[in-house]
Amino acid sequence: MSTTSTQKDLHAWQLYVELEDVRPKVWRRLLVPLTIELPRLHVMLLWGMGWDGGHVHEFVFGRDHYGATEPGREFPDDLTPEEDVTLTEALGTRKTFEYLYDFGDSWWVSGQSPHLEI
Repeated sequence: MSTTSTQKDLHAWQLYVELEDVRPKVWRRLLVPLTIELPRLHVMLLWGMGWDGGHVHEFVFGRDHYGATEPGREFPDDLTPEEDVTLTEALGTRKTFEYLYDFGDSWWVSGQSPHLEI
């Protein structure tokens, strides 16, 4: 097999994610499908970090902010609903993203340099 491949041959993103502002460093490497939608990525990040869920979250891709719509919660104008948005679509040409979990405790996770995997 050739060492080069086209994106149509690729099946997954390999993500390096790191919890910001904690020592010792807490990081994970996650392998997720190219077609993963942001709500499912949220669950993967929860499981990867060992969190149980139950808190509001937000994804930040450059100037674009995505979040979950929840009944009874006012949805800010600058937040785009994350439903039906894939990681590939949200990243575009970017190589990084941020994920905020629990607005009270503000757990920021930075996703860095996603690599495409065959």
